Amino acid sequence: MKQKAVVFNIEDILFDKKRQVHRVNYFTGETESFFKKVQNKISRKEVIYALQELSRKYKIVLISTLSKSLRGTIEDWLCTQQVVYNDLHLKPDYSKQPDNMYKVQVFFDSINRKYDVEYIFRTRKEVMNFLESE
Repeated sequence: MKQKAVVFNIEDILFDKKRQVHRVNYFTGETESFFKKVQNKISRKEVIYALQELSRKYKIVLISTLSKSLRGTIEDWLCTQQVVYNDLHLKPDYSKQPDNMYKVQVFFDSINRKYDVEYIFRTRKEVMNFLESE
């Protein structure tokens, strides 16, 4: 019998992301591009606490489109942040596969074969809502 698991997309849930913003100068018509930190109403600490709570009932599977060559750095960061997990899936080095296709493939080729997946989280809000419903 497969163990129950929940899957987390690292980039969208654990990282504080930045997004590119474009602003047009109405006097010159030039476009300025800059990166602005995406504001999350739910902090990383709250999500990490939720992961710890969910790990009591589920196996925690992390998936990322970051390169496998960064595994050591990513694992160190996860440890420093006290993120509990059972499996970490990273994209093969030099893969030209689109990120969304990689995630679908690793889900069906690996994660779904090993675990009975209860939920796949894409946002911090989904994590908190799920934990509250437990």
